Amino acid sequence: MHGKHSLVVIFFKFVFSLCLVFTGPSQDFNEDLRSHTNYRLINDKTCGLVFHNRIVGGKNAQIGQYPWIAQIRLGLIGNDNSSLDLWFLDLQCGGSILNSLYVLSAAHCFTNPNSDRFGVVLGEHTNSRDPDCELNVCAPSIQYRNIERVIIHPDYNYIEQLNDIALVRLKHPIEFNDYVKPICLNTDEKASNFTNEYMEVAGWGGTNAEKRLSDILQSLKLKIAPDNYCSSLYNKMTRHISIKNVFRNPIICAGNVKGQDTCTGDSGGPAMKVLIKDGQPRYFLIGITSSGSPVCAEGKPAFFTEVYKYIRWILDNMQP
Repeated sequence: MHGKHSLVVIFFKFVFSLCLVFTGPSQDFNEDLRSHTNYRLINDKTCGLVFHNRIVGGKNAQIGQYPWIAQIRLGLIGNDNSSLDLWFLDLQCGGSILNSLYVLSAAHCFTNPNSDRFGVVLGEHTNSRDPDCELNVCAPSIQYRNIERVIIHPDYNYIEQLNDIALVRLKHPIEFNDYVKPICLNTDEKASNFTNEYMEVAGWGGTNAEKRLSDILQSLKLKIAPDNYCSSLYNKMTRHISIKNVFRNPIICAGNVKGQDTCTGDSGGPAMKVLIKDGQPRYFLIGITSSGSPVCAEGKPAFFTEVYKYIRWILDNMQP
């Protein structure tokens, strides 16, 4: 978990259904999203809840600390109960569980020519162990799911790296437990500006300059930068993009400490904040790890798709 790799895009044909679903105008932030027909599909009573509120930076996460985090892996086509070493092989990206059938990730994760062989792993912590155990307590075995459909945002632009968000529908429902559960989505505009606050990121991405993936889930706190700073920096790093597009692009940038960053393999994973819902502190998904400096850990901010700005698109494209 350090810097972010540059994006390489190759067009391909999916075996499973990859869809660009077009929706209406962009989200009206004055609308109460809780009145949306599909709101019932997110933010259930268990979303964002964990056993503890231990926050760490750049170190191993505890088992069950982020039960909504998913792995998108490349492997062989198989049944949902196939063995990890026979089916899910190489880590490609991260993702976040929204409900029993949907995972949210980054669009650029699905521009890989082998994406028809992607599957989703749930409940993982240490890749080399199953089950995961800590202090004589063991989590249930990890779950494997085939992908039924991937919905990429219709305005995703791989050159300008805009609208980097994808909704993944699974073929069979996830079985929830204390180590596998959904994260909350924020639908309150008044609680959507986190400038100069810290967010948490997690993943198995590169932990050194060589971008070697981590065996154990890593977590890190990053400070969120002001919008104008993010826009200016984004324009310098992605020279194809226009100033007009920068300022309308829903992005978050965070982190400028050398040695603390996201990296190859963290793409699509969650950026999180603890907010109060129903009188309890819960984790909310505020960003999706997207892009950044091609050199890991050089002290430049990473960029994250700002999830709040896409809530309507997410709801519009979900099905029971």
